[in-house]
Amino acid sequence: MLYSQKKQQGLTMMSILMLIIIICGVALLFLKIVPIYMTHGKVLSAIESVANLKDAEQKSKGQIHTLLRKRLSVNSVRDLPKDAIKVFKRGNYLKIAAKYDVKEKLFANLSVLVEFDEFTEAGRK
Repeated sequence: MLYSQKKQQGLTMMSILMLIIIICGVALLFLKIVPIYMTHGKVLSAIESVANLKDAEQKSKGQIHTLLRKRLSVNSVRDLPKDAIKVFKRGNYLKIAAKYDVKEKLFANLSVLVEFDEFTEAGRK
């Protein structure tokens, strides 16, 4: 009787387990980090929309903060630190800066830290 030897093909149980662990790790990172950047996009959108108003340079700092709070509230941005957005105004020059950190816990004692530092200008210096 002749037996033909076949090469074994496929993945072992250990390699399948490692592949599942890697896929779950990437999915966990994706599910934790993407919402951070989506929220930051909403913050930038609110800042740019306020800075692009026709009469933004003529508004006071208080009025600009109120407009920003309203726009962030509409976009469901609630966990932004109070001192994250700063308004600088000098004459007809307006600068709105957003500088804040977001720390998201992944699991156990492992966390991810994302730092943002953006600004938008309007008017003339």
